[in-house]
Amino acid sequence: CFLAPFAEDAGYLDAWATSSIFTHVVVPVLSIIDHFIDDYDIVYKKSHIYLTLIPPFLYALFASISNWCGVDFGRGEAYPYPFLNYYSDAGFFGFAQGNPPQVGVFYWLIFISLLVLGIAWLYYYFHPRTKLERRNKNNKKNK
Repeated sequence: CFLAPFAEDAGYLDAWATSSIFTHVVVPVLSIIDHFIDDYDIVYKKSHIYLTLIPPFLYALFASISNWCGVDFGRGEAYPYPFLNYYSDAGFFGFAQGNPPQVGVFYWLIFISLLVLGIAWLYYYFHPRTKLERRNKNNKKNK
């Protein structure tokens, strides 16, 4: 949603390829649907929301180490996504003019972390088992 409109400008000609659409749209949407229609025996706690930051953090760490080691992620680039490009005009903490304007990797990581936390909070809040737990807790308080 965020990167595809600018993908062609950044040299990602395959952003609308079938494999990219399945990887970044179809599979995540099906996973979300599966999560809500299957009856998992999971009890969510608010502290679990912060555990959702572990996979993106590990991916960013992997991509950063690979970047610094000179790994080629394709197209002759040392980064998998433009928001992890330490060598852009914006760098890590900077801002750069352009079309579209660029922000540093740090700000992208903050934005993605907040987005992941927001989605995790929505999962927590709207998951049927969590709603049932809250309802039972409120009923016990009222008795």
